[in-house]
Amino acid sequence: MWSHQPAGRPVIGFRAPTFSLVPETSWAADVLPEIGFRYSSSVLPARSPLYGWPGQPRTPYRWPSGLLELPCPVTAVGPVTNPYLGGIFLRVLPWRAVALLPYLPLAIAVGFLPLGTAFTFPCVTALLSRVISSKERGLYMGVQQTFGGMARVLFPILFGYLYDKSSGLPFLVSASFVLFTLYLGVGMDSYARTDAKAAAA
Repeated sequence: MWSHQPAGRPVIGFRAPTFSLVPETSWAADVLPEIGFRYSSSVLPARSPLYGWPGQPRTPYRWPSGLLELPCPVTAVGPVTNPYLGGIFLRVLPWRAVALLPYLPLAIAVGFLPLGTAFTFPCVTALLSRVISSKERGLYMGVQQTFGGMARVLFPILFGYLYDKSSGLPFLVSASFVLFTLYLGVGMDSYARTDAKAAAA
């Protein structure tokens, strides 16, 4: 029986370094109970740059020796299964890459911004063309661009402030704007100028 000197109590749990309990080292599951261990958390049931045992159960189970195994928790992201504890990526990835991981959601959001603009701008332009006279179309398109540019500058600041107040508040405000825009779009034909309607006909 191993003992932990500072606590004065026997050590009954075992963790193999970097979850290195794999088929080649599975003999350890027979040896550990013989020296007093009751449970282990040494199996990573997924592929890993260092170690890993894909196909092993993801929930607690017992080895034939009676040793209780508490495998490393994993989560599936599409076809890829990743652990969400253990710190392996701190050892495998460059430290600069690890330092940037908290900013990954922001980078993804910024990456989607041009894509959203590419879909939205033609739709808005087409809708305005249906309800605005050809003589005034340039004016209204300029107003649209002006307010769009102001929104891209001011709303990130506003929503950052709202997020500091409540993390869900920016999403509620955004949803309100979307619903209001849909409401305006449904009845947009009723606002069409006479000449715009004639041109559309």
